[in-house]
Amino acid sequence: MKNIVLLFLGFPFLVFGQFLGGKLTLEAHGEFYYSFDMNQPENHEKPNFLVNYSKHNEIGPNLILVQGKYQEEKFRANLGLMLGNYVTYNLGSEPQWAQFIYQANIGVKLSKKHNLWLDLGIFESHLGFESVIGTSNATLTRSLCSELSPYYESGLRLNYTSPQEKLYIALLYLNGWQRIDKLPGMQYPNFGMQITYKPNDNFKINYSNFLGFANPNQPKWFRHFHNLFAQIGTEKKGQIILGLDLGQDRAWDSVYRFWYSPTIIYHKLLHKQFELSLRAEYYSDPYQVNYSFVNRGANGLEAVGLSTNVDYKFNQHITFRFEPKYYLFLNEIPQYGNRNLTLTASMSIDL
Repeated sequence: MKNIVLLFLGFPFLVFGQFLGGKLTLEAHGEFYYSFDMNQPENHEKPNFLVNYSKHNEIGPNLILVQGKYQEEKFRANLGLMLGNYVTYNLGSEPQWAQFIYQANIGVKLSKKHNLWLDLGIFESHLGFESVIGTSNATLTRSLCSELSPYYESGLRLNYTSPQEKLYIALLYLNGWQRIDKLPGMQYPNFGMQITYKPNDNFKINYSNFLGFANPNQPKWFRHFHNLFAQIGTEKKGQIILGLDLGQDRAWDSVYRFWYSPTIIYHKLLHKQFELSLRAEYYSDPYQVNYSFVNRGANGLEAVGLSTNVDYKFNQHITFRFEPKYYLFLNEIPQYGNRNLTLTASMSIDL
């Protein structure tokens, strides 16, 4: 059954791989969820800074994804196509042709002796420790630092991986802050960098940044954003993820508008089929840089979040997850209040 599904979904990738004669792998991911918001919004919409699991009291797909990955010695390519609630809520401002692309890129190897590549196209974001693919994350829902920073990007990426894969370095030239198609009026360049060091299986540390112009309403405001996270330990013995986001927009009049978000997650494999995660997070955006309320007189987004989730793996392909999550909004959100408790359950399949 698995082979039939992959053959049907990945037929274009198979044709591509046979034409070039290289190594081709196919992947498919699907996640359906139900989430109940105790505030019970009448329009079934959670606060719109949440782009994943954003519907209340409905069963629906957060993400359905199929992708093909092609690799040979001096050339590689990736193409992923997707649909679901995440697409609706996070890519609505992109051109229609781009709204269903998870990634689409090609790369060439620049050195015979070193693992140095130049990639061009649409990529997963180099910022943060969480992906839109649910089962690749320790928690069911995403952290606020992930929901309010890029999940994807487009441009050029020059990247190097050391022989033992302990060190990864990337330099990027980007179309913008989570942009596929560059916005009208945004004429300035954008840059990024990523450095990942993993000396062993028990420790990983990553620093990423974005330097450029991200605000379409203020095209001359310069943004510098920094993401730092560390993973300590292993799933079997217990793993701690420590993350910190720090960003700032600066206008030509030297007014600084900053935001930051620390996050801590504990993740442990309780049994070969059960996993447990605990999360505490804080998000402060007093100037409404990344999220603007309808009522501009509000004092920005400031929130404390607590969550726990239990995962049950039926087998290597199918996972059930359940997560209660509580938000305390230190500044009342217009038309939503000071508190929010949600119960979310999901079923995922990975092929």
